[in-house]
Amino acid sequence: MDILIIPDSFKGTISSLEAGKALKQALTSVFPDASIESFPISDGGEGFLEMVKAIKPKLRKLDINIFHSSLLRKKSSHILLGENEAYIESALCCGYAEKSESLDVMNSSSYPLGEAIRIAIQNGAKTIHIGIGGTITNDLGLGALCALGAKFYSRDNLSFVPTASTLKDVYSLEIPKELVSDITFQIYSDVNNPLCGENGCAAVFGPQKGLNQNQIREVDQAAKHVAKLLAGALGFDKSEEPAAGSGGGIGYMAIQCLGAQVRFGGQLALSALQEKLEHADLIVTGEGKCDAQTRQGKIVGEIIHYCQSNKKKLLIVAGLFEDEGAFDGIFTVNLSERFGKEKSMAEPSICMTKAIDSLRLDLTRFALG
Repeated sequence: MDILIIPDSFKGTISSLEAGKALKQALTSVFPDASIESFPISDGGEGFLEMVKAIKPKLRKLDINIFHSSLLRKKSSHILLGENEAYIESALCCGYAEKSESLDVMNSSSYPLGEAIRIAIQNGAKTIHIGIGGTITNDLGLGALCALGAKFYSRDNLSFVPTASTLKDVYSLEIPKELVSDITFQIYSDVNNPLCGENGCAAVFGPQKGLNQNQIREVDQAAKHVAKLLAGALGFDKSEEPAAGSGGGIGYMAIQCLGAQVRFGGQLALSALQEKLEHADLIVTGEGKCDAQTRQGKIVGEIIHYCQSNKKKLLIVAGLFEDEGAFDGIFTVNLSERFGKEKSMAEPSICMTKAIDSLRLDLTRFALG
C-alpha cells in the first residue's frame, strides 16, 4: 500500500513540513507495512520555500538579513538560489515575524520583499519566483518597489515609503524605466481577486488581518487612487487582473510594475508529484481551516478535485472544518471538534497523532475497503 502525505501549513501553528512529519509518524503506526512518503506543499503562502526545496533539492539556501517593519529591526530570512533563478517567499519577508506578534497591517511594509528581490538579482538571478500569501501587509507592494528604487512623494514633495495607512498620501511617483531590467518574474498565488472593490484585497482579506470596516474603505479608496497614478505613469492598468489582490496587493505590484506572470501556487508541487499521485492508494492532506475558500483555488481544494476525478481515497486532517457536509465522501479529521480549538492550536502534532490512533480501525476499513 502506497500512502502520499501532502499537507499545507496549519497557519499560525505548524508548517507544512512539520504537519507532514506528524502525520507520517501517526500513519506508520496504523499502516506499518505501507510505503509512506511525505512532501510539504504550499499555494504560495507559508511554506512555499519548504515545498520548493523538497521538489528541487539541488537549490542552494542563502541566508539574508532584511528589515522587518513591524519589529523595527533587521530580521534573518532566506531565499533559494539555482542556476540563474531564485525563489522567494513573501510570508518570510513580510509575514508573521513571530507567532505571538500582534498584527499591525496599517503600518506594515513589503519593503523586506524588495530587499530579498534585490539580493536575488545581485546573486545572478535572471528568473525570480515569488510565493505570494501569508503577508501582514496591505501596501500594494509599494514598499517592495521602494527597495528596488522607486520613489513616492507626498503633496509637499517629500519622499516616503507608503504603508496601508499612508497610501492616500501618495501624490506623485517615479518608477525607473529599468526598475528590474532583463529579469523575468513569476508569482504563485491561490487567489484570483482583483486589487479593488468588493472582491478586492482590502474587502476580502482585510477582515482576516484585523482591519475594521472604516479601514477597509480607506485602504480600498487609497488603492484605487494609487492604481490610477501608476496607470498614468506606465500607460496601462493591471488592477483588475486575477491575483492582483493577493498578498495585500503585492500581486498587483508584481503584475503592474515587474511584468510578472501568474501561476497557481500549487502547480509546482502537483506537477512534480504527478507520478506519486498516480501510484498512491491513499492521499493525505490538510490545513488549518477547511471552509468554502478551500475549494476556490486553494491547494487542498485542488487535491480534492484530483482525488474525486481519479477515484482516489482521500484523508483530510484540519484544525477546523466549516460546513463538513461540503466534504462528503472524504475521510475527515476535525481536530478542534475532538480536542477543542485552544488545544488543537497549541499542540497540533500531538492532536494529529492521538486522532489518527483513535481512528485506526475506521481508517483501516476506509483505506483497504
